[in-house]
Amino acid sequence: MPLTNRVETEEVLDLCPSGEIFACDFYLTDAETWAEKAWGFQLGRVTNVDHHAPVARMRQHLSSTNLALLRVRQEGVVAAGSHIVLNHTDCDSVLSAAVLSGAVEPSDELGVAAIAADHTGEPNAIADLLQAVDALRDYDLSQRNLRLLLEDKPLEPVAQEALGSRHRKQRSRRKLSRKASSSDKMMYSLPNSMPLSTANSLPRCCQMPPSS
Repeated sequence: MPLTNRVETEEVLDLCPSGEIFACDFYLTDAETWAEKAWGFQLGRVTNVDHHAPVARMRQHLSSTNLALLRVRQEGVVAAGSHIVLNHTDCDSVLSAAVLSGAVEPSDELGVAAIAADHTGEPNAIADLLQAVDALRDYDLSQRNLRLLLEDKPLEPVAQEALGSRHRKQRSRRKLSRKASSSDKMMYSLPNSMPLSTANSLPRCCQMPPSS
């Protein structure tokens, strides 16, 4: 589906004329008015497994992957003939779809990775990989390389390059941050007699049936 902040329920119904639908990691308009589930909200054959709904319980460090883990642990992976729909391919989207489809084991480390990507920014190998390949908007590629990472196998070249580029950018940002911190310390150590002006001048469209 197209990458937008809000999606109408009719759009996913039109995309999937039959079968249960699990809309992962994007907000369906007014989903919070539907029947509430531990893993999101449901209206008819549509379930919104998403942490963006404007309700109190979604305003904490929670990801769509955490909701998907709840669903799989309570009811199992989605049934054959169901549809998992994404509109982007970042870490949380890929993980929530992979968990619901049974493509990966429902491990707590996946929830931790999604929260690192969405909320904390803490270093995390899974989050780094999936955020690195997000721009490619290729769910199958993301899922393949996720499984390679979890199995401690070499990544595909395109994923290796994307991850290397992300790591280089992260190192560059850290270097700039250290320089800025050093400059701040220099400013605060200036003599009180220095004029203030001198001191301040110092430096997706994805529709996927579950895996069989």
